[in-house]
Amino acid sequence: MSGRDGGPRGPVVDTTIVCDQLSFTTQIASPKDEVVEQLQENYILDIVPGDHHGQSVVLALWEGQEVGGIGDRRLQRLRQCMTEGTMYAARVVSIISGQVRVHIYPI
Repeated sequence: MSGRDGGPRGPVVDTTIVCDQLSFTTQIASPKDEVVEQLQENYILDIVPGDHHGQSVVLALWEGQEVGGIGDRRLQRLRQCMTEGTMYAARVVSIISGQVRVHIYPI
């Protein structure tokens, strides 16, 4: 099967959302308990690209400490926008039983 450009079909990146309007609420993947314990609702986290065992990931950081990763269907677009220079932050929406929900937005 071929994509629009005639090449093999790979993951599709939804480029219809412009980078400076890409915002969404998601849950932190693999939250680090020792860092989550320091968080409260409405804290602002840094969203940064990272590397995990040679794989490109996007991380949420609190004061330089890794809170966890971002795992969302919009991750590929987020990563692309960050590569193109858009910076993002995340506001902690809720913390329930160690699970952290955040709202990611451009800054």
